[in-house]
Order: sequence, then structure tokens, then C-alpha cells
Amino acid sequence: MNKAILWDLMGTLGGESSDVISADFKLEPQAISALKKANEQGFLNLIVTNQSQIAHGNISLEHYQQIMDRLLMDLEKLQAPIEKIFTCPHQRADRCACKKPQSLLGEKAIVEFVLDRKKCYMVGDSGPNDMLFAQNLGVKSVLVLTGEGNESLTTRRHEWRKVQPTYIATDCLDAVEKIIEESLI
Repeated sequence: MNKAILWDLMGTLGGESSDVISADFKLEPQAISALKKANEQGFLNLIVTNQSQIAHGNISLEHYQQIMDRLLMDLEKLQAPIEKIFTCPHQRADRCACKKPQSLLGEKAIVEFVLDRKKCYMVGDSGPNDMLFAQNLGVKSVLVLTGEGNESLTTRRHEWRKVQPTYIATDCLDAVEKIIEESLI
């Protein structure tokens, strides 16, 4: 069985949580180092992302896919590979089973990559989405304080008050360092 880090995209690896992803999407400066370190320690890097902007018509699925294909190619060249991106293109009103905090996309990742839940982590900036997703999937969690992370811990904490993240990290690199430290124990 494999181990993996399931990464949120916007607000965690790059961009802002509320942004519409675009062709000029940029990763956070520490994201490349974080992805490389995770990979060097035997973790698969997978992205699990809500992209309701597609359902709202702010970006087409085709354009989004082009941006993601370019991102995957760029990361491969930098030796910081992402194995796959799992995307929910729906809006909340669709009541789909794939939008975080629902766990369908995580379940698909576990089956496809033969993952051991006990060795998997969800890293994200949203308590109501990413931390609840981790709980629903049965994996460990790291809340990063980038994007909406600080807001998740303060004004939105009531939305996920029954869940405690495994770790709280300043950013994605700090998250990987905490994960690696735990995995060496």
C-alpha cells in the first residue's frame, strides 16, 4: 500500500481560495520544495480540489484542464511531480458526492493508487472543506495558515468545531516537514 499527501490547490499550493483559476496561476514559492520533499520521502502527491467556478461559468472545463495539464508538465520538469488532479467542477447547489467535504474524490484516489489511509494526509487551508474532508475520508489532516487558513481557525471555526486537525502549519512546506517528522517516528 502507498502513502500520499492529498493537496488542496487554491490557497494551499498557490493562488487565493476565492480566485478563479487562470492561465497566470502561480504556485506559492515554497510549493515546489514541499512537493519535492514529499516525493523524496515516498509520498505520492495528489491534488483534490473544488472548482465551482466551472459550474458558475467563470471558466470552461476545457480551459481549466489546459491550465492543469500545463501545471502537471511544469512540475514534472521541476522534479516535483503531481500524480493526478481530482477535480469537482460542481457548485454546492448540485449536491454532488465529489465536492469537499464529501469524500468521493478521496475514495477514488485510495482505490486508484492503492493507498493506506493511515499513511495519508489531507493538506488544505479550509477547515469546513479540507479538514472535514479528511475526517470523512479517515485520513490525517494539516491545516495551513495560507489562503483562508487563519479565517478557518477564527471566524469560521464554528463550521468545523468538532474536528481537530492533526497539525496546523504556516504553509505547505511546513506541513510537509511536520508530516515527514511524524512518519519517521
